Amino acid sequence: MWHLLRYVRHMFHKIDATNPVNEGAASLLGVDEDMYRSAVRRCVQTSERAVYMETANVIRFEPPNPRHESARREIREWDHRKAAGQQLTPG
Repeated sequence: MWHLLRYVRHMFHKIDATNPVNEGAASLLGVDEDMYRSAVRRCVQTSERAVYMETANVIRFEPPNPRHESARREIREWDHRKAAGQQLTPG
C-alpha cells in the first residue's frame, strides 16, 4: 500500500503532459493553468464526497486503529531496508 501511495503522490508532483491519459486535462493545463486548477479542485471535491458514501464500491477511511500499529511499523521498516539496499525477507 505504501508503494501505491508514494506513486500517487509522485503523479501529482510531476505532471507530464507529453503522453497524457486525460488529453482534455493536459490541454487545459497548457492553455489556462488557473482553469485547470479549478477543474482539479472540483474533481477532488467530488472524489472526497464519494469516499464517505455508504456503498461497497469505495474505500472507507477510518481513524487509525492502535491494533494496526505493528503492521504499519513493519511496512515502514521494510521500506527503509529496501531503500538501504538490504536483503528483504518477510516477517
